[in-house]
Amino acid sequence: MSQKICVFGASITWGAFDLEAGGWVERLKVHFFNNDPETYVYNCGVSGDMVANLLKRFSAEAQARKPDEIIISVGINDGTNRANPTGTPIAEFQNSYNKLLNQAEEFAKDIVIVGPSNLGREVGAFGHKNKEIQQINELIKKIAEDRKTPFINCFGLLTEEDFYTDGTHPNSQGHKKIFEKVLDAIG
Repeated sequence: MSQKICVFGASITWGAFDLEAGGWVERLKVHFFNNDPETYVYNCGVSGDMVANLLKRFSAEAQARKPDEIIISVGINDGTNRANPTGTPIAEFQNSYNKLLNQAEEFAKDIVIVGPSNLGREVGAFGHKNKEIQQINELIKKIAEDRKTPFINCFGLLTEEDFYTDGTHPNSQGHKKIFEKVLDAIG
């Protein structure tokens, strides 16, 4: 029996700057293709997405694919950065994230949350800040705990050597580390 996994997120989910294998989600897709060809992985990552952007497109994309499992990895872009100078207010983020999970529950009983990864330096090239990402990560972790939804903590997983030159996006080595952590959790 085939299984569909949809992975939703932003540029790191999309696979930005993994010049060898296309990102952690692509690695997941290849893993299942080689080991369980009845499991299909769909990458629904869109560069620059914040939780509000994902919430707007989520239902249509999930409806089109009818997933058995949903993996959500979004939040870094909700901190202050060049594209979002004021950041997403924390109450708005929490409300939108819970709405996103409510929608996910309408499509799949298996939902996994992948927390945001840290930066390669205190402030990345796009203006993201580790301190803010850590706060967002802790909020997402609490939301997951309250809802009894599996949470994969990636904050602190990556070291400076695991980043592309922008200090924000993982390089191939960094994407491999995220892939391995996600695979261990969803097995």
